[in-house]
Amino acid sequence: MTSIHELSDRVVVRCREEGHTGYPEELLIEGSILIGCDGKRSLVRKSMEIPYTGRRYPDTYVMGDFRDRTGLGKNAQIFLHPQGLVESFPLPEGMRRWVVKTDQFQQDHVLRQLCLQVSRRLHIDLDPADSLTRSSFRVHRRIARTFARGRLCLAGDAAHVVSPIGGQGMNLGWLNAAKLASLIGSRSSENSTLTKRQALNYTRAGKRLARRVARRAGFNMWFGRKYQFTLPRLLIVRSMVSRPVEPLMARIFTMQGL
Repeated sequence: MTSIHELSDRVVVRCREEGHTGYPEELLIEGSILIGCDGKRSLVRKSMEIPYTGRRYPDTYVMGDFRDRTGLGKNAQIFLHPQGLVESFPLPEGMRRWVVKTDQFQQDHVLRQLCLQVSRRLHIDLDPADSLTRSSFRVHRRIARTFARGRLCLAGDAAHVVSPIGGQGMNLGWLNAAKLASLIGSRSSENSTLTKRQALNYTRAGKRLARRVARRAGFNMWFGRKYQFTLPRLLIVRSMVSRPVEPLMARIFTMQGL
C-alpha cells in the first residue's frame, strides 16, 4: 500500500505488487470503509494524522520455540529467578516456547543467549538443534488518540501496542475486529460511514480495555525483573506464590478476567 485517499463517498487505496511479468504493477482498490490493521508503523494512522503516544519500557527479552523434551507436558511454568523472569509454556505439535528476561537487547547470537540463560538460571539444557524459531524484542506501550474518524478506522497494533508479557496483543486486535464488524453491519446503507457516536464509542471501549491490559502487563514485567533477594521483596514474592494466593496470581499473570 503506497497511498490512501478518503473521498466523500469512498476510500481509494493505491497498492503496488509484483505482476505476472515480474515487474511492479499498481492497483487501485476502493471501498466504503478502510480498516487499518497495519501494525505499529501504520500508514493508515499516519494518513489520518493521529498522534500515537506512549513510551518504551527498559525491559528486553529473548524468545524461542523448541521441541519439548522437558516432560512438563501441558503445564506452563513461570520462574522468578534473581537474574530475571523465565517463562515456559506448551505449544501444539510437541513444541514449547521459552521467554527469558535479558539485561540488554540482544541483536546477535539470540539462540546462544537463550540456551545459555535457561541453562544458567534453571539448569535445563536446550538443544539448539531443537529450535524452530527465535527472536529478541523490546517492549512498548502506545495508543492512538482516536481509533476511528470518517471512513478510516484502526485495529490491532495500529491502534494500540501493549507488552507481550501476558499474551494479550493479538486478543485485543480480535476484539477490535469483532466490535467493528458489529458497527459496520449496523450501517443503514452500503455507502454510509460510522456515525460520530459509533466512532467515539469504539474508541472509548478500545482504549479502556487496552489500558487495563497495559497496566496488567506492566505488573507482570515488574514481577519478573532482575532483583536482589532483599527481605521485603522475598516476603512479597513468597506471599504471592503461597497456596491461598497462588490461584489469584495465576489469573493475574495470565490476564484472565479482563
